[in-house]
Amino acid sequence: MKQYRNLSDPELVNLLKASDHAAYLEIYDRYKTALQQHAWKKLGRAEDVQDLIQDLFTELWVKREVLTLTTGLANYLFTAIRNRSLNLIYKRRKEAPYLDSLQEFIREGNYLIDLQIREKEFQELIQKRWTACHRG
Repeated sequence: MKQYRNLSDPELVNLLKASDHAAYLEIYDRYKTALQQHAWKKLGRAEDVQDLIQDLFTELWVKREVLTLTTGLANYLFTAIRNRSLNLIYKRRKEAPYLDSLQEFIREGNYLIDLQIREKEFQELIQKRWTACHRG
């Protein structure tokens, strides 16, 4: 049985490209915590960090056979998580005005629905009283 902990990054990458799942798990174990800390500094939300880490490692496995690392595994992973973090921040900033607008629309919509219900109830009350007054 191989001692994956003792293997260098280039050796692990070669095994990864050969679909060695144990090498993949060693890469994950070796870098997960440091990547989480790196992403946390940029994002500050545990859910976002976990999603980015999961996406990164899923993509690493899916693209393992065509993976080309010119600057080394660690640099590749940290650059990838930084870029994903920045993309998420950019996306959130772009979405924020739309989400605020949507929330305002929902609040106004609920208010209008409430007004419509009250108006209908008021009309029914007027109709009942008018009917009661004109029967007599």
